[in-house]
Amino acid sequence: MAVTVEIMLAGPFTPNGVATSFAFDFKALSESEIDVYQGSVGEEGVVDTALYSVAFLAGSEGGSVNFSDAPAVGSGDIWIAAAPSFQQQAGFSGGETPFSPKDVNTQFDRAAMRALVLRRDVDRALKVPLGAVSLGVGLILPGEVLGRVGNELKGVVNSAVGAENSANAAAVAAAAAAADRIAVAADKLLTAGYRTVAQQQAATATTQAGIATAGALASKTQVWASATTPPDGVGNGSHYWVVDEHEEKLLLYLNTSGTGAPSAVPVSIPTTATMLDALGEFVAAQERAETLTDGLLGYTGPGPLIPIAGDRWSNLILAFDETAQSVVGLGLTVGSGDGGAVAPAPLVDLIAPCVPRAWNVQVAYGQSNGAGAGGRNAITLTQPYANLTWPGGVRFDGYDFSASAPLVENNLDGGSGGGSGRGESICAAAANMVGTLIAIDDDGDPEDYVIFATCTALGGATMAELEKGSAQYNGVLLPNINSIKALQSDVAVHVVNFVHGEQDADNGLAGAAYKADLIQLQADLQADIQTRTGQTSPVYMVISQCSWRVQHHSAIALAQYEVAQESRYIFLANPTYHLDFREDAVHHVNTSHRLLGGKFGVCDKRIMIDGKEPRWIRALRATVRGKKVAVTFDVPHPPLVLDGSTISMTQDYGFVVTDGGAPAEITKVEARGATVEITLADVPVGAVVVRYALDHLRPGVNLGVSTGDEGASGNLRDCAPETIWILGTEHRLFNWCPAFPPLTATRLGD
Repeated sequence: MAVTVEIMLAGPFTPNGVATSFAFDFKALSESEIDVYQGSVGEEGVVDTALYSVAFLAGSEGGSVNFSDAPAVGSGDIWIAAAPSFQQQAGFSGGETPFSPKDVNTQFDRAAMRALVLRRDVDRALKVPLGAVSLGVGLILPGEVLGRVGNELKGVVNSAVGAENSANAAAVAAAAAAADRIAVAADKLLTAGYRTVAQQQAATATTQAGIATAGALASKTQVWASATTPPDGVGNGSHYWVVDEHEEKLLLYLNTSGTGAPSAVPVSIPTTATMLDALGEFVAAQERAETLTDGLLGYTGPGPLIPIAGDRWSNLILAFDETAQSVVGLGLTVGSGDGGAVAPAPLVDLIAPCVPRAWNVQVAYGQSNGAGAGGRNAITLTQPYANLTWPGGVRFDGYDFSASAPLVENNLDGGSGGGSGRGESICAAAANMVGTLIAIDDDGDPEDYVIFATCTALGGATMAELEKGSAQYNGVLLPNINSIKALQSDVAVHVVNFVHGEQDADNGLAGAAYKADLIQLQADLQADIQTRTGQTSPVYMVISQCSWRVQHHSAIALAQYEVAQESRYIFLANPTYHLDFREDAVHHVNTSHRLLGGKFGVCDKRIMIDGKEPRWIRALRATVRGKKVAVTFDVPHPPLVLDGSTISMTQDYGFVVTDGGAPAEITKVEARGATVEITLADVPVGAVVVRYALDHLRPGVNLGVSTGDEGASGNLRDCAPETIWILGTEHRLFNWCPAFPPLTATRLGD
C-alpha cells in the first residue's frame, strides 16, 4: 500500500479525562514504530508503551492509540509520532523463485516513511540560506543559550557579560579575518612588483585589525557626549565612543586613569542623526541590561523579540519572535517546518500618485463609528507633529471654520456627526501614523508634511443618506472642503477614510446595491472635491469591513471585500472583529477607535507618501485532497498566524467547511506560510466550500450579541510590523483577515 500522508505527526490532543482513543492518519508498519509523547511544549516525554496499545486501520493508512486509562485533565498535550525502523530487515536470496514486486512493498514504504520523518525533524532545525557557508556547532553546556561566536553556533553564558564576551570574540575573529584578506591582497601586489603599495596595504590591515580589536575588547562601548570625562562603568584602559561637536562623526576614545583621550589607533566614523538616535537607544538598552540577572533572556525592551544572543552594540544575532513563534536571526531562513514563510509581493503603484501640498487632507466619512461614537474619553490630547483640524475639533464643535488648530481629539455631544458620547475618533491616530511612518520608513521629518483632518461622518446613516445629493454630502461634507480651501489655497484631499455598514446591514440592503453605491460615492467625491480644490490627483478611499450582524446579513461585509478587490481607488484597511465594543454591542471603545485609526494611517501613508496601493489579506484559492483542505492567501507580511492570544479564540479559528452544503467536522486548523490547512474528520464526498469570519463569534466581545444582530470573527492575521501606542501600551497593527466570499475548493487527484 502506498504512503500518501506526508505529515508523520498527529496532535496535539488535549486530555479531557474521558477520552482514551486518539487517532492518527499517517502510515506505520508496526506498533513499535510509533512513539507517543505527552507534556507541555518543549518538555514532552515519551509515554510508556505499557500504558497504551495501537490499532491500525485495515487496508488503509492511519489508526489510533488507545490508552488503558483516560489521560487526566492537565496532564499535558499528547502527540503521536511516526518512528520507522532504520534497519533493512528483508533478505533476498536470488534464483529460487520468480521475483514478485510485492516482496519489496514494505521496504519501499518504510523508506518513504523514513524520508518523511527526517524531513519533519530537519524542518524544525535552524538553517542557513542556500549558498551560505554552514556554521559549525560547538559545545553547549547546561544553563547556556545558543549564540554565534565566529563561525560556530555554541553555548553562551546566559548573562550580559557572557553575551558580550562571545560577541567580542566574534569581532576579534572578524578583524583577524579582514586582516588576513588584506594581507593576501598585499602579497599579490608584491608578486606583481608593486612593493610600495603592498606595504601600505599590509599596514592598513594591521591598523584595521587594531581598530577592531580595540573596539572588541572594550569592557563597555557607549556613545558619550563628553570627550574628556569617560562614562560611568568604563574602567581604566577601556574604550568608549564620543560624538564630535558637530554631530557628524563618532570618535573612539580611551579611558586613561579617569581622563579620556583619542585611542592609540585613531578611529573616526561618519554618522547621521538617525544613526545617533539608534545608538542612543542601544546605550539605554545596554544600561538597562546591566541590571538584569537573567542575561539576554530577561530583556524587557519594546517589540515581540526576546533576545537569545547579540553583539556588543546591542544588535540581535539570534532571537525568539513571540508573534511568529519562531527563532529569527542573522543568516537564518525559514524552513517549511516554521510555516513555509514566503516573501511578500512587491507593492503596486497607484493608478496616479498623490501630489504633496501645503495642507494634505484626510476626511473621515461614514456613520457613527467613523465619528467616534462610544469613544469617551478622548485619548489623543496633544499633537506630536504639525497636523491640523478645526478649532472645535475634527467634528467642528460650534461650526467655527475661521481658523485651524492643532489636531487633537475631544469629547463632544453633537457636532458634525450628531448623537452624543463622541470621543476618540480615527482621525488623529490616522494622521499622526502617517507622520510616524515618514520618520521610521523614510528618515523624514513629519512636520514637513502637514495633514488637515476633518470628520463628516453621520451617526446611523445609510449609504443613501451619505451619497451625492444627500443633506450630509451637500450640506456638510462639501462645505467643509470649501472652508479648508478658503484657509489654505495650496490644498488637496488625498484620502477619505470610510467606516460604514451597520445601518445598511440592519436594513437588509442587497450586496450588489451597496457595492454599486460605494463605487459611485468614490467617483462623486473625486469629481466634486477636484472641482473645489483644483487638484488633478485622485481622491482615494480606504474602508473598514463591518463585522456586525454578519451571521444574519453578510452581504454588506462581502460587498466591501469585493469592492476593494475590484476597484483601484478603494482599499480595505481591516475588518472590525478584533476590536472591543461598548455595551451597546455596536460602537467601538476609545482604545479601539485609536487602534483602527492607526491601521487607516498605515494605509494612508502607502497612498499619500509612497504612491502604492495598500495590501490586505486576500483569499486566492482552495483545494481539497482526502481530508485536507488548503486555502492559499495573498499575505502582506507573511507568515500567517492563527492568533488566539491577542484576541479570544473563535471556534475553529473562524473557519467553516461545508460538504455538499452541510457543515463538516474540523479536527485541526494550521497556518503554514501563506496557506491555511484544515483537516476534516472524514473525507468529503460533496462540493467543498470554505467560509471564514461569517459563522462564529469569539467569546467576550460585544459585537452584536443580541439575537439577530450577532457578528462574526476569526483569528487569522499576518505579521505586519507597524505599532501604535495606546495609553502607555504598544499594540501591533496586524492585517486581520477579512470575511471573504465562500470559496469552492478544487478537488485534487492522486
